[in-house]
Amino acid sequence: SAAGAFSVESDPRFVAAARLRGSGRHEAAVRMLSDLLLATTEGKSEEEQQGLGLAPVYYEYGCALVCAHRAEEADEDAAEPDAKRRKVVEDDDDGAKPKDEDDRREEEEEEENEEEEEEAKEEEEEAEAAE
Repeated sequence: SAAGAFSVESDPRFVAAARLRGSGRHEAAVRMLSDLLLATTEGKSEEEQQGLGLAPVYYEYGCALVCAHRAEEADEDAAEPDAKRRKVVEDDDDGAKPKDEDDRREEEEEEENEEEEEEAKEEEEEAEAAE
């Protein structure tokens, strides 16, 4: 059938997510693949949701999840030797409360995630425009 001719591997979201995962941007890949899985399985029968046609998406999604988890564990392990968190006063003049390294790391990760999402959207838009 014509519907069976569609390959999820040619979907711009799949291609962009695979690139993200390949470049080490696992969290962004997880988000994009999660969206793709939702879009391709919503309203489908259990048999269709578990069909071989979606296997590449499930595979990439699983790999991205494992890699994201490992990266998170590595970050935690790197931070552990610092049993006593150093307090860093951002600016004494403005009365800001001291931030510990965890707070600073979270802010940096949030900024990186926002940048990754923006780049992923741009890649997706470019891929869709190329079709």
